[in-house]
Amino acid sequence: MNRLRMRMLTLVPLTALSGLHFYANQMKLETFQFSHFAVLYITMIPCFAAAYYFNKKSPYPLIIIISYIIISAFPYLWSSPVLSDDAYRYIWEGHVQNRGYNPFLNPPADPEFKGDPLIEKINFPEIPAVYPPLIQLIFRVLALVSLSMWFFKLFFLSALILTVLVLYKNRKRFGETFFVWAVLPLTIIETAWSAHFEAVGVLFLLISILFLEQSKGLWAGLFLAFSISIKLMPLMFL
Repeated sequence: MNRLRMRMLTLVPLTALSGLHFYANQMKLETFQFSHFAVLYITMIPCFAAAYYFNKKSPYPLIIIISYIIISAFPYLWSSPVLSDDAYRYIWEGHVQNRGYNPFLNPPADPEFKGDPLIEKINFPEIPAVYPPLIQLIFRVLALVSLSMWFFKLFFLSALILTVLVLYKNRKRFGETFFVWAVLPLTIIETAWSAHFEAVGVLFLLISILFLEQSKGLWAGLFLAFSISIKLMPLMFL
């Protein structure tokens, strides 16, 4: 069996697990929600290990790497977040901006929003927005297009894929980091299931680093500022 077929075989269990997750979600097997996460995560680790082993032997074609992301992320796009409820706030903050309100001044518990179904699942509704301005703008644009959870997830997943592509293109500089980002279960789960937006900030930070290495300080500073305006954590690099 040639190497390509061996690599493709590592996709089989991952596809089966993703199908099981999707089936459980569509059948609304709520009692399966958290327990199947544990099973899926634990079972995905050998898939990752096998894929990493074959990649060490000979680098994977980009098409297989992207296939890993899409196959493993697909069921999570349609599943309600279980490990975090942050995404409900993302949607709400984008929505209220489009209604003319300032989420930094008007928390979900504001009497103005009484009865709004979007605030039902928001944790700590008395606290106003805490996320930086650029991600708030992204929330607003996304909410203008759709208030669906899957749409927000799809955008953040696209940022993850772009991050992998940038790492892959610059693999002489970053080594096998691209492969870890592509198939490590945690990155998929946090992005496609919990709908966390950190992949957007990482993408901007990565671009900033590449510009800095090319001695393009202005562009490096601009993308670093973008990254900080997504998540404050890159401030530690200053």
